[in-house]
Amino acid sequence: IHSSYDDSLNFEARDEADVELIWLDFERYSLDDGFEVFTNWLSERLAKLREISQAPILVSDCIDRIKGAPQINKLFHSIACTVPDIYICEQSKIASALGADYLSPRMKRISGSPISDAAYVLTAREMAMNWIPAVLAPPVKAIICDLDITLYTGILAEDGIAELELTDAHAAIQKRLVNYSQSGVFIALLSRNEVTDVDRLFAQREDFPLKNAF
Repeated sequence: IHSSYDDSLNFEARDEADVELIWLDFERYSLDDGFEVFTNWLSERLAKLREISQAPILVSDCIDRIKGAPQINKLFHSIACTVPDIYICEQSKIASALGADYLSPRMKRISGSPISDAAYVLTAREMAMNWIPAVLAPPVKAIICDLDITLYTGILAEDGIAELELTDAHAAIQKRLVNYSQSGVFIALLSRNEVTDVDRLFAQREDFPLKNAF
């Protein structure tokens, strides 16, 4: 799902989505009322989107040729550090890499946007391979953890199954691992314990959240 142009950032026509993307053409905005007025408005609009959407928000930063780009990008990074699930897409790096080829007067006449075909290709590549997967895909592919003094208090081979203590903290760790497993992350154990002892451990300890994860 994608929206039409919304320079006002009213978000009236938005639909629920897996990820929100804000990519502004900063040349369309007037700074006649002062740069602070503009940045305050932009900050308020991003806060509003965060309020009405549960999805991650990707914000393309401002390229260097735009007046006030350093201040705008500083604002974006400040917001990303303080507001949950807002992330910066560094369009400025693509512009720097392409130099003069980032913009195309011909494309502006055709599509209304001055961004060149080369810039769109690099942006699509970053979106598909880095920016969007980074906020939607699991952050890791696999987690490998020890058993003794990691998933419980005690040593299996010395203390025995019944004497191992599952503290609240250890239970929280196991529940987190279960959540990761359910989201597609591979969970593995690396332990010097005998495999048969480990099998009996998870078969007998009904209080272990990880009991059915392996």
